[in-house]
Amino acid sequence: MSYYKIPGLIKTKKKLFSKYSQENRRSRIQTLDTIQVLLKGIEQNLNKRHISIEDLSLNYRVAFLNLQGLGYTQKNVSHPYGRLKKIAETEQQKYKRLRQKELILEFIPSQNLYHKVISNSKYLRVHISVSSLNHSDEYFQTLFSILFRRILRLSIPVDLREKLNTFEEKSSYKNEADPKIPFHSNISNGRHFDLEKMFNKLNSKYFTNSLNRPSIKWSRRANRRRLGHFDSRRQEITINRLLDNPDIPHFVVEGILYHELLHIVHPIQNNNGRRVIHGRKFKIDEQKYENHRILQNWIKTDFPTVVRNNK
Repeated sequence: MSYYKIPGLIKTKKKLFSKYSQENRRSRIQTLDTIQVLLKGIEQNLNKRHISIEDLSLNYRVAFLNLQGLGYTQKNVSHPYGRLKKIAETEQQKYKRLRQKELILEFIPSQNLYHKVISNSKYLRVHISVSSLNHSDEYFQTLFSILFRRILRLSIPVDLREKLNTFEEKSSYKNEADPKIPFHSNISNGRHFDLEKMFNKLNSKYFTNSLNRPSIKWSRRANRRRLGHFDSRRQEITINRLLDNPDIPHFVVEGILYHELLHIVHPIQNNNGRRVIHGRKFKIDEQKYENHRILQNWIKTDFPTVVRNNK
């Protein structure tokens, strides 16, 4: 269970969202800058205390997620806020009476799949339960279509209702007491290695800065087997905390991060019903890492020693 709180965060979120919705374009840029400074301060504070965002109570995690999403609206960063807002705006354009209204998205800490839309002359406020954030794009296309039809008092086709019900019945997040939130984690600055700086270097050197920065963090606990992991649904990379150690060579942590970034470029393929995680193109690109050979040798000969020394 999560217990940590950030005093004043929820009130600050409400104030900034309200301010942002009433401002002109120029003033909004200043508000977004304020949000960026606030988020950076929160992340640095949590880093020093070695607390992850997941360790916050649900209401505070959701407040942080909302501020982070709004703050990232003008940044090239992968975040569920931008993803859902884009889907909602696409659906919004299908309804003439809604096209001129500004859409403002906000996540709510509901433990059920509860969503709503509030409409006035200027705005279309869409409230989405965080319990649904791991659903597919198709789910949200269906959801927004139903919500917008409802606000316009249009009939909702039976097949559309059934489609949404099918999605929600299959959901593993329905009525979950403490739903997992796919926020963009910036808890990347460990005691000895800064994963964000490594990402920037790798993105420039190997990917021509073409990658949107995923969520990158250290694992909560040391893992004896897994060096790193990429969660495609959450767009999140986790690096084994065992590697945040002064005795670990820099090229090891960098190489593991590079490997996980390749999963973004080369997603899992389906070959005649068989899941291919590391395909031919993946392996070719993996060997482009300048320290690939010595990294593989380190994993085979040195990593077992690191595990034994940390029992």
